[in-house]
Amino acid sequence: MRDFLQQRLELSDRPGARVICEQMIAARLEDVYPYRILISLAMDDKRPDEALFQVERALRELGERAELVVLRGTLRRARGEEDAAIADFKHSLELEPSAEVHNDLGNMMRRRGLKEEAETHYRAAIALNPKLSDALNGMGILRKEARDLEGAVAYYKAAVDADPNNPFAHNNLAIARQDEGRLDASLALFDRAVEVRPDYVPARFHRALLLLLLGLWKEGFAEYQWRWRMPNIRSPHISGSWWDGSPLDGRTILFHGEQGMGDVLQFVRYAALLREAGGRVVVEAPRNLLRLLSTVPGVDQLVAKGDPAPAFDVQMPMMSLPLVMGWEPHTLPPFAPYLTPEPGLVEKWKARLPPGKRIGLTWQGNPDYRADHHRSPALTAFLPVLRTPGVSFVSLQKGPGVEQLADLPPDVRVMDLSTEIDTGPDAFLDTAALMTCLDLLIVSDSAPLHLAGALGCPALVPLPHVPDWRFLTGPGEDCVWYPSLRLFRQDRPGAWQGVFERIAREIAP
Repeated sequence: MRDFLQQRLELSDRPGARVICEQMIAARLEDVYPYRILISLAMDDKRPDEALFQVERALRELGERAELVVLRGTLRRARGEEDAAIADFKHSLELEPSAEVHNDLGNMMRRRGLKEEAETHYRAAIALNPKLSDALNGMGILRKEARDLEGAVAYYKAAVDADPNNPFAHNNLAIARQDEGRLDASLALFDRAVEVRPDYVPARFHRALLLLLLGLWKEGFAEYQWRWRMPNIRSPHISGSWWDGSPLDGRTILFHGEQGMGDVLQFVRYAALLREAGGRVVVEAPRNLLRLLSTVPGVDQLVAKGDPAPAFDVQMPMMSLPLVMGWEPHTLPPFAPYLTPEPGLVEKWKARLPPGKRIGLTWQGNPDYRADHHRSPALTAFLPVLRTPGVSFVSLQKGPGVEQLADLPPDVRVMDLSTEIDTGPDAFLDTAALMTCLDLLIVSDSAPLHLAGALGCPALVPLPHVPDWRFLTGPGEDCVWYPSLRLFRQDRPGAWQGVFERIAREIAP
């Protein structure tokens, strides 16, 4: 009967195939095959309830079989019943060991944050099948999350060796190689991931960031358009008509921010360029930045992100402007400071600060950012700087990171203003005023860095060995975006001590 069933399937005779399946089941052949076909037909017809019914029916008629229990778990997971799915997968392992099921459970446990249980399942999968690329990749992810870069690389490499066509492992190994500073090897791995699966969005996105870091901006910004397919990057406007760089001739252009506040602070300067192109410029930005941005040259109207946008003729995401303009690191438009602090706040903070040489500090970025542990040094790493005689240090840190002030030894004093600055609904108003009252800033890679650069304030920037793409690769100290910033780079991953010793020498009397 299998031959007849196969004929019906090849002829796309679905009703006939169902009839033969029912005949095979009625004959009590103890064969799981007809149930499999019925389940598959139900799924093809987008009838998940029918598919689950057929699985339950098979389990009643044939008894518990591992493959059926796994199939039931798979269907339950598709319905969002993850707890029930996990129970099915675990029960199937009691019936029959399976590397693939252990791997699935490892993935599910890892996504739930149950890392020890995830590792147990990945290791069981690898024991059953040492060449199971997905399980090796999963172990690599766990090691990366544990900040064991060497261990992560070893597992990712094993995953790539086991399956040279696994784009996920190639992408993860590429990111790890980049973290090591092996940028050429990283780019080759990203290229391979994209070759294997051209629509694999994470590989396209991270490849774009690496191209930008390498200074290959024309290709990098073109590739960066893949960001719109990343789940955490959204804009309601990108489907509208894009500005192509031609004269605007009085048309209204919506220039909209995309991601973090630092990105908006960095790119809002180009509103003036759009005005010069003949446009009426509407800038969309986070609500808490609008007051700070009210002095930016070239802005005709500000609108809060999430509010209805006014009518516009064309639109431009801020971080796509370099693509349209064809900019490269050496062709960026000339810089001039484009943010202005409120005079009343400047006078207020001048009176509040101690006399003498004053240096402002920030050290902690957004801890939810994937690479924050690379870019944000602990405050204790600043100790060679903080022991500089004749200097008053002022913390401009808000939120996460402020608690690190308690970790400083008794002989080190830092003025903590965290409870006094920017206490209202508007971001960075006090911080901007304070920055202009200080002699120097030392700022890690976070939004205050962009604020300092936009104000034209002199600042020293401690950077990780492999920095964000904006700072390009070493060894130079210049920042192509902000002339007032000087970059102090690690000479190897994690080596903050040398960075702060160099900064300490820089500020010494």
